[in-house]
Amino acid sequence: MFVTLYDDQNRPLDDVLVQVRNVASGDSARFEQRLDLQAGAAKLKYVGVN
Repeated sequence: MFVTLYDDQNRPLDDVLVQVRNVASGDSARFEQRLDLQAGAAKLKYVGVN
């Protein structure tokens, strides 16, 4: 999935690809991704299915 990171002024910083595997349709999963950016917020941008 792609996540857009925002600074504390709500300006986009970067789009980050986070790979999440083995999640069934309608299910949920927790994940953690450490980044080198100091983001004030993050929003889901795109989820793709292979």
